Amino acid sequence: MTNYLQIQGSKNFVVSDRVRAYIAKRIEKLNYFKTQITEISFHLDKEKNYINKVNVTLTLKKIGTMRFEATDEKMYNAIDKVVHKMDVKINREKGKFQEHDKQGQTHEDFVQFFNEHDTDTPEPTNIIDLSPKATALTDAFLQMKETDFEFFGFNMFDEDANEKPSPAFIRKIDNDIYYIIMKKDDTTYKICNLEMDADNASVGKELYEIPLTKKNLFEAQKSIYDSDHHFKLFVYANTDKPALLFKEGNGKWGMIS
Repeated sequence: MTNYLQIQGSKNFVVSDRVRAYIAKRIEKLNYFKTQITEISFHLDKEKNYINKVNVTLTLKKIGTMRFEATDEKMYNAIDKVVHKMDVKINREKGKFQEHDKQGQTHEDFVQFFNEHDTDTPEPTNIIDLSPKATALTDAFLQMKETDFEFFGFNMFDEDANEKPSPAFIRKIDNDIYYIIMKKDDTTYKICNLEMDADNASVGKELYEIPLTKKNLFEAQKSIYDSDHHFKLFVYANTDKPALLFKEGNGKWGMIS
């Protein structure tokens, strides 16, 4: 798929190898639709107010050219947003592609992904059970370092706090950039930088809060389609516990619960 990918910077933003690799990794989620993609062109810029801006031109065989734009204080987040917009647009236009070439596994994967659910029911989702074992942050971080997963869930144990372990989630951007999604209070989670020193991990600066709302799986999937992000933290109605829903690299859904 990367044969279709073009990445350009600007006089205000030089594209590093790390950013280039991150874009290539993020668009892997569109692999389920690769037979329809002619070209994906990224243009990255930093505006005068230090806001990062990403413009993408996506060319599809049966629809033509579509353009997407996203901005954020962090370039990685802007990339996430624009890739998510492409994924949502392709999903909403899926009916125009039902008659594409039916040869090979690609078509079977496509039909399975889009058609194995009824109206108002959730799309097929790989649910990953959260281990009940209480785990310290550093131990969870070391476990995640050995995987290729974008998200890792665990029951976070803080030996300095007099509280019960609570579900927490680590997000991996690359080998040097991680975030921790953790409980702030009974109704709110927070996303913080994860600071690393040798083989130790600690909670860094808080970036923003996430109010917890109760949803079933279908409602959570719909909320992702209506948002700027490809993941959603919510209280899963089936268990009354926090759950993290996200799009996997193959374009299908995954949930840690």
